[in-house]
Amino acid sequence: MTTTIEVKSDIYKLIDSVNDIDILYAIKILLQKQQSNSVESDFWDEIPDYVKERINLSIKQADSGKLHAHQEVMQRIRKKYQSNGN
Repeated sequence: MTTTIEVKSDIYKLIDSVNDIDILYAIKILLQKQQSNSVESDFWDEIPDYVKERINLSIKQADSGKLHAHQEVMQRIRKKYQSNGN
């Protein structure tokens, strides 16, 4: 059985390897929500404006049909990283 200490250690290692500010910010919000005993607020109010702008742009693109199937995107990503030896 995995202990809490082991899980925390794994999380620390994963976070330390991430350089994407959006992912780090999302993790921060998630952890802050877990610690917060206050009245829940809407996550939308807590994210930076530039992230909101990206989300809104994505929604507009989806509404106008500018979509890529999940399977297509995953194939492209797998191909990209397999060719790099990762």
